[in-house]
Amino acid sequence: DACDSPAAYRRRRDGESRTSAESFLVVEDTLDDEAVFRVEIDRHDDDAGGVVRHEVVLDGHTLRPLLSRNRPPGSATWEETTYGRDEATITLSGEETRYLRIRSDTVEFLTAQLLFLKFLDDDDRMRFSFIFDDVLYHFHANLKETETVILGSSSYETFHVVCKMRGTWYHLAPALHFWIEAAPPHRLVRFQSRREVVELVE
Repeated sequence: DACDSPAAYRRRRDGESRTSAESFLVVEDTLDDEAVFRVEIDRHDDDAGGVVRHEVVLDGHTLRPLLSRNRPPGSATWEETTYGRDEATITLSGEETRYLRIRSDTVEFLTAQLLFLKFLDDDDRMRFSFIFDDVLYHFHANLKETETVILGSSSYETFHVVCKMRGTWYHLAPALHFWIEAAPPHRLVRFQSRREVVELVE
């Protein structure tokens, strides 16, 4: 289900607040006459010195990424990644173009929780890859028991999904934890990595 009002988040890194706000909005749209979901994400990035705008376009049936782009603070130019069947095309600052071989399970990490919901009952499909700094990383996701997450005065019934890197780094790379609202519109309630925690703000 689309979430036509933005969800707001608070982010902490190494125990300190790193962002003043973050929003996540999912809207139904069309691209080349095909149904898609357009995800709009605004993040205040201390390292970038302001708000970074992200947009991700997902196939309306499979939720696979078609396009992702971000615009750094003060820039009029988008950095884009276009996803094909076997290759991603990465364009930086409208000039430099790079090509990266990808797999059929490649997702856009900022919207990975949406894909988890589609395949919660299919363990074979809970494998995914994502691009970070022009490198393709491979993960496997497992659904843990449903959990109640309490944030302030609000309580949420959630699916707890734990992701571990596949391959050589399995025992060394930290797990990624996602707590996803069990009821529609299935918002991300909490995300936790080794250094970072992101939590929903009502």
